[in-house]
Parts: sequence; C-alpha cells; structure tokens
Amino acid sequence: MRSMGIVPPSTKPRATLAAAVVGILFAVAAGPAGLAGARSGGVDGDGDKIFDSLDRRLARATADEKVGVIAVFDGGSSSARAAQARDAVGDFETGYEYESLAAFSAEMTPNQVRALARRPGVVQIQEDAAVELAVDTAKRAAGADRAALDFSVDGNNEASTLCPGTRQYCKDDLVMAVLDSGIDTSHPDLDNGKVIGGVDCSTGTCSGSTWMIDTNGHGTHVASIAAGEGDGDPTMKGVAPGTALVSVKVGSSGSTVSALDASLEWVLANQSALGIEIVNMSLNGKTPSDGTDTTSRLVNRLAASGVTTFSAMGNGAPDPGTVSFPASAKYGFGVGNMSDPIGGGPSGDGFALWWMSKRGPTADGRTKPDIVSYGVDITAASANSGGGYVRMSGTSQATPFAAGVAALMLDANPSLVPSGTACATADVVADCADGVVDASMSVPVKDLMTQTAVDWAKPGLDNETGAGRLDAYAAVDAASALAGSHPGSPTHTFIEGSLTSGSSADHAFTVTDASVPIAATVVMADRPAGVGTPDFNLELVGPGGERLAYSATEANFRQETVSARPATTGTYKVRVSSASGGGVYWIDLSYGGAATPAPTPSPTPTPTPTPTPTPAPAAPSGLTAAAVAGSTSQIDLAWTDVAGESGYNVERSADGVLGWTQVATTAAGTVTYRDTGLAAGTTYYYRVKAYGAGGESAPSNTASARTNAGDTTAPTTPTALKASGGRGKISLTWKASTDSGGSGLAGYKVFRSTSATGTFTQIGTSTTASYADTVAKGITYWYYVVAYDKAGNHSAASLKVSAKAT
Repeated sequence: MRSMGIVPPSTKPRATLAAAVVGILFAVAAGPAGLAGARSGGVDGDGDKIFDSLDRRLARATADEKVGVIAVFDGGSSSARAAQARDAVGDFETGYEYESLAAFSAEMTPNQVRALARRPGVVQIQEDAAVELAVDTAKRAAGADRAALDFSVDGNNEASTLCPGTRQYCKDDLVMAVLDSGIDTSHPDLDNGKVIGGVDCSTGTCSGSTWMIDTNGHGTHVASIAAGEGDGDPTMKGVAPGTALVSVKVGSSGSTVSALDASLEWVLANQSALGIEIVNMSLNGKTPSDGTDTTSRLVNRLAASGVTTFSAMGNGAPDPGTVSFPASAKYGFGVGNMSDPIGGGPSGDGFALWWMSKRGPTADGRTKPDIVSYGVDITAASANSGGGYVRMSGTSQATPFAAGVAALMLDANPSLVPSGTACATADVVADCADGVVDASMSVPVKDLMTQTAVDWAKPGLDNETGAGRLDAYAAVDAASALAGSHPGSPTHTFIEGSLTSGSSADHAFTVTDASVPIAATVVMADRPAGVGTPDFNLELVGPGGERLAYSATEANFRQETVSARPATTGTYKVRVSSASGGGVYWIDLSYGGAATPAPTPSPTPTPTPTPTPTPAPAAPSGLTAAAVAGSTSQIDLAWTDVAGESGYNVERSADGVLGWTQVATTAAGTVTYRDTGLAAGTTYYYRVKAYGAGGESAPSNTASARTNAGDTTAPTTPTALKASGGRGKISLTWKASTDSGGSGLAGYKVFRSTSATGTFTQIGTSTTASYADTVAKGITYWYYVVAYDKAGNHSAASLKVSAKAT
C-alpha cells in the first residue's frame, strides 16, 4: 500500500498489477441535502421545500420533461400520499414507495414538482438522481494483524451451534452487508457460503439472485478488503476474515437514489433474519448534504436499530464542504482515506492524507469525516478472475478497512452495538431532522474507534481527518477484555504556520530510524472551495541539503504531499513555499524519530468500554411568552426549572413547526429570558431545552406571543351596514372605515348568526366595503362587520342587520 507521493493529478501512475485500475467509487450525480431551508445551514436556500440541486435541474428541464424526484411527507402511508399527490397535481408514474418513511419516488414535470411542493404535508422534494460507478500491508501498518492475534478475534463465532467452524457462516457470526455492485461468490476468498444471502435492489425493487454477479468488480474488491478469506493468496486476507457477508446490489453501471434507499430499507427489514450488524457503503453523492436527505435518514434509522454503518467520504478535490450523503449522516461513520508506511514502490510511502479524499463540514456545519482509514494501493480480490487480485485506491477501499476493524471490535465485545429511538415520520422538527431522537442515541463502536484514533491535522476534531488516523490495534484493545501491548507506530508531528506571498519556511526534524519512510502533507487551511490561491509548494530536504521530494504540480488542489525513504539518520527539513498568495498552512509529518509512546493498553481484564451514559435533563415545562408592555420589539419568556441542568437553550420559530433557531443560552437556574430586536406586530413561537453533562433535553411546550404593534390606533367603526337578499345569497354593503394610526387599513371581517342575540361566527374577510354571502333561502341571517389595520388593531363592531335569501 503506497501513498500517491508527489505525482501530479494528470500523471499519477496507475497500478501495475494484472488488470489493475485506479479505485472506483459509486457516485450520485446530484442528490439530496436537507429539509426545506428551515434549518440553519441547510441546502434549500429559498425555503421552497425543493432541494437546491433539484431546483437547478428543473430550471434546465422543458415544460413537459419528466424529472425523477423523491417526495417526503409528514406522515401517512406512501401509497396514500402518492394517490393524494396525483389528485392534486395530475397523473404521474410512481417508482419506489418507502416502507419506513412517508415517501415515494416518481417521474414528474417541473410544474408538477413545484405544485406538489406547495401542498400541505410536504416536507421536502429531492432529486432521484443517477448513481454511477464513478490489504495486505495496510493491516500490518494499522496494527490489525497484531490485534487479531493478541485478542483472538477474526469476526467469526466459533461458539455458535448453528455454524461453529471457522469456515462456517451464518447469522450467529459477525455479519456485514455490502451495498455495492454485487459480490463474485466464485472467488476463492469469498466462496463456499461466505456470502450468506443477498438481493438485487438496482432497479428499485429488491429481488432476484444477481447479487452473486459482479460485472464491475468494485463490490468484490470492497468485500475482500473487509472479510476476504485469503484462500487464493494467504497474504491477501481481509481485515476480518471470519466475518460473514450479505451482498446488496445497488447497481452495476448505474442506479438511482431511490434504489439505494430501497437497499437500506431491505437491510432494515432483514436485519434480524440475517444477523446484520455492520453495513459498508463505498458510494456517495456529489452535492453537499446536511444529513436530512432520505438516504442519511435511513442510515440513522439503521443506527437506532443496532446497525453500524460505514460510508465513503468520496473521491474528489479536497475542498471544504464537499461531503455528501450517506457519509453526512449524523450517526453513520464517514471515512476518509490515507496511505500507510509499509508498502513500497513508485507512488511513495508513509502515513499521508490522500490528495483526493473529500472534506467536511456538512452543509449544517458538522465535522466530517469521522476518521481516516487506509485505501491507497490496496490489493484485494478481482471479480471474475478465477482467484486473482487487483490493486485499487480510493475512499472506497478505506471504508471496508474501517468496517473490518469494527467487526474485530464487535468480535471482542459483542455489546458494542448502537442503539436509539427512530423518530416518527411526521416529526420533522429540528430534533428529529436526522431521523432519530438525538438524546437517545449511542454508537459505541464509533465512539471507541474515534477515541483511540491518532490525532491528525489540526489538534482535535477537524474537517480534514475527523478524529484522526485509524489505530486498529488501539480500537480492538479498547473493545477487548484482554490486555494487549501496542506495536507502536512512526512519529507524527503537526506543524502550523503562515506564509506571505512569495515567502517560504523550513521545519527541521531528526530521523533516528532510517527504515521508516518520511511523509509530509501540507494543507492550505485558508483556501476556500473552488479558489486557486493561496497555492503552496512542498519540499523534503535531506541532511546534506539535497532535494529528496518536491510537490508543486497540484495547482488545483489545496493539498500537497511528499514522501521518501531516508538513506541515513540525521536532520531533515520539510520546506513550504508560496507559489501565489499567502495564508495559514497545516503540515502533518510522519517519520522514524523518537519512539512514539504506545497507547495505554487495557488496564484490567474486565474493562467497561461502554459506560452507562449520563442521562440528559428532563424537558422544561410551563413555558410562557408575553409581549413587553410599552415595547414593539421585545417578548418575555419564563419556564419551570428542572433538576440536573447546566443551563437552557432558547429556540425561536416563525411558525412553531419548522425553522427552529437557537437564539440564546441561559446559565444554570436562569429560567427567564427577554428576546429583543423583534419586528413589531409579529407573532413568534418559542421552546426551551435544558442541557447538562448527559446532553440536551427534549423541548418544552411551545409558547407564542405577538409583539406590540407600532400602530395602536384602531380603524373607525364601519357604518351604514345594509343587507339585501337575492337568489341564494345575501349582499352586504357599508360605509368604508378610515385608519389614522399609520399602518393603513387592511380590510374587514364579516360575522354571521341566525339570531340577533346568538353566537356570531366569522365567515370571511373583504378588502372592499361589500361582501356576498351564499346561504340557504328562507332563513333570516344577522350580520355585523369589524375593520382591522395592518398592525392588527380592530375597530368596534358595526350595528347588526338582517336579511333573508329568496
């Protein structure tokens, strides 16, 4: 396994093994992102419930062109919602009807899509976009081989009475579903029952047995990295060779988002029957996502039902904000890509972040990836080769490596399954925008894997590498009740600096072990997406001042990488220089220096890797809201205190349903808040959440208040009201009111009763001094009229009059 070294994108060498190709990643041409602009950071910028990527697609379409879409509703059955939509916007062809969401895919014209988006109950409409097909040394470098030996794990359950042997597979084993192009079950590393089941969902209908055929080769390679047996070549064993597989085919050369979603719903439906604990998805979209698209929602539902998912970040320019679904799912595992220091060859060596691994944040500002794994020059099973192998590179390869490590962790400690509560389909408020009740979620494998990662790039969580470089040994050690001794790893140093245009900077380091390759990566931290400056070059300089490696050709990327094998110990330098512009840079440097302290092994034979989480505080109650007297821009809030809180988060919405935005945080015990700077004469909705060591509570009750209007003068009372009966109707006329308060007359409200002393009900409004009421003939009706202005002030009621229709 080797890094891409200093070779520019246009000339980077392809692998030289038989039939070797550059790693392929499933990619979605244009896809979902978030709920209709109601959430901060979402990708429906105009709030019309149509995702921006679909808006752009509709703008290009002709009036009668059919566009593939996925419509999501706030409740009901998918089939009933489809029928209602046809009645509302005209006939269209329905594709996949979701089981766990009130949603369906369909072919609609642009006008139908826009009309449907205006209907009540519609949550979002996204494009049903096209899906395209766009281990050896790594195991040793990551400590996975050593972990398997020290902790006696391989992903199999030899204690099962149903399938007790190491080469017997069933639902009792660790089971991983591979959502990909299929798996070639005739390859010796994946044959003889290794794949315990599967389905083909590539057409949007999950059926058939073509999941055993992989004409593309991508799925076979991915499955082999995670769990190949190594029968064709013992050095080619996967990370967790004892893990059973399920093949869920989402396409060979093309598919759709709804087909991918159908495969996820199939996993949800068959999880128990097949014992699925892990899902690998080496596929992704191309448009930024905030994690509320249908695919991300289903990933989160899988987590709530006990399934850990791993999703590729995607291959592309390392610009910020390029993460898409399903890697954007809050409770899924987004995996980036890096090289390892053991492989050798023309591409270079060393721990280095791959130049084509996409970066976060998500569209709603969350950090992604969650971790970076190993996917550069990975050799694994080649489909339809009779037992051969092929080398590929990409986040597609890094993802099953991480998923295989998760299988070893679950083998060491089967209790590390995620758990939580899926939100009701109709619950589309911010707490449930990702599909699950946030306070209920626990994803222990993800927690342990990120906690034991080697911090990389900027200290702490960052959008280049997430929690950092996957340390397979430390992750399995943290999961296991057995004690282990970490094999150690090369020295890693993080350097942060800045350059002015045309300047350079040297950073010296001492190599004490010349057998370890040197790798350095510089990231131009200030460089926005799609911008060519600043552009920095990177150089590796030997003890005698000689140039060992130089990278200056990746002008379209915000990252440069160099690597070399040192000929001797001594003082080396990594030099960063400005080709254009200036700004902050980050350098990750890996080399054979002073011994890196090994992570602390499991301290006792009975560790508790998943402590009982501290519960979140109870939801506040008794929330009230009232306009501040004498003010047109302030509302006072008050609520009841709850135990164990560290403070409260105050949220505001324009309609009390969507668009909740946090506007304030109060200190512990502070149960009042004055919201200021509001618009006059406007109604605002509020809710409050308590927060503490265990996270954030559920929301309080919703309270609303209307700010006082700047205009407090009511219009004059309508006069000279007259009612005259006609055929099936009564016509009302009156003398118009006037408004002197400044906001202007808005109109009139008309009230009716069947008795002069009975209960009057508002039956309509008018902007003119007349109104026609359709009524039953022969009955006497009584009326009065009230004028109101644009500030919400109302006049007194007019005199009452009566009439009878003929």
